[in-house]
Amino acid sequence: MSKEIARTKGRISLPKRIAMKCLDCAGSPKEVTLCHLFSCPLWGVRFGYPMKSKKYTERMKNAERQFAEDFEELKKMGTNIADFYKEHSISIFPKD
Repeated sequence: MSKEIARTKGRISLPKRIAMKCLDCAGSPKEVTLCHLFSCPLWGVRFGYPMKSKKYTERMKNAERQFAEDFEELKKMGTNIADFYKEHSISIFPKD
């Protein structure tokens, strides 16, 4: 954990600290959104709010449109975020 994030303990909420950690790890908001490290324990709350929240769903819908080429690139690499969502109850992607 970066020193900057560690110094926030007690002053910044846990969800905000999680979002900061994910940003620190990924490097940019775009990379946090496109994160494919599903095994990370923070993956489901990487934006600082839970997957079942309306904000999360809206962010992913926007990402699907905004980063369509990136989603395609992940698919070519064998990582399909849409398939991950289809396997879970909070799917925002249309099922075939």
